[in-house]
Amino acid sequence: MFIAVIGYLMYGAEVQSQITFNLPTSEVGAKVAIYTLLLIPITLYALIITPIALAIEDVLPQTYQNRNLIQIGIRLVIMASNTLLANGPTRIHFCCLSIFFTALCMLHQAYSWL
Repeated sequence: MFIAVIGYLMYGAEVQSQITFNLPTSEVGAKVAIYTLLLIPITLYALIITPIALAIEDVLPQTYQNRNLIQIGIRLVIMASNTLLANGPTRIHFCCLSIFFTALCMLHQAYSWL
């Protein structure tokens, strides 16, 4: 909060809420910064999805594992379901969904050796 007050005192009321809105759009360095900031959520989403997809792939029979089309299909279904849930009327948070899938896969792995 202290930094926000100092920033307001330094730059005035023209400061916008998001840092990318304050960058000049005509400079090349600012455009690189904006595009870099856009890539961060995309890469984080892929990092979060990977353990869920790998857990689902481990449950598949051996004949379907390590096939690129199956792996792509699983990731597309996860992405589509997350998009529908995020934009749908239920508004289930992605973390809740990933925890649910992870718990299901862990339960399956735990009881598969019995």
